[in-house]
Amino acid sequence: MYLHASTRWRLLLLCATLTTFTGCVSTHRPVASPEDAEAQSFPVPMVEVSSVSSADGVPLTVEAGFYRANAGDTLVSTAKSSGRAPASAKPNPAVSVKRNPAPASAEASRFKWPVSGAVAAKFAAGRSKGVELGGRLGDPVKAAGGGRVVYSGVGVKPYGRLIVIRHDDHFVTAYGGLRKLLVGQGAVVKQGQSIAEMGAETNGNGSLKFEVRKDGKPVDPLIYLPKRQG
Repeated sequence: MYLHASTRWRLLLLCATLTTFTGCVSTHRPVASPEDAEAQSFPVPMVEVSSVSSADGVPLTVEAGFYRANAGDTLVSTAKSSGRAPASAKPNPAVSVKRNPAPASAEASRFKWPVSGAVAAKFAAGRSKGVELGGRLGDPVKAAGGGRVVYSGVGVKPYGRLIVIRHDDHFVTAYGGLRKLLVGQGAVVKQGQSIAEMGAETNGNGSLKFEVRKDGKPVDPLIYLPKRQG
């Protein structure tokens, strides 16, 4: 009789243990509601329970620091039953990327003034191909940018003596109405290097016809020249 009772007690303990594990809620089960989603960052609390009963009514002791999950429990309900409020899931703040703004005068730094004289005639799309710069007869004319001289001669009217410099695959500058040519075709020049002497209009005033071509089209040279003070 004593042996039979001991065996029965062990069987009851085994059944109670299996019932306890089958009643647990896996922490990896799908989220069933928006409340569950908000509590995902909130850990399941360690609730001290003195005792619980199995399906057979056999008292089972749950160690301190553990909590037996019951069917239907959620992270939110478990947190509230322990007197703790579930933390709200907050989205990560948007990462702001700082971009260095392009300088307002980026294009203006492309070339330098070929002469120091004032602008006598401005560019007008469809009516002119460049600007006319004033000065004195014989003033040095300097390369607006470094490059290779692709033309130096007097065969293009109405430019008179003319120098054309190719700077890259996009930009070409032209200097017309010159009195004297100082560089020949094929020469490689640096920005600021003297390439010619300024000629003059029929009235004797010094003048330079200065043009900028971008991808073969005339553009306003003043866009690519630094702004003068005053």
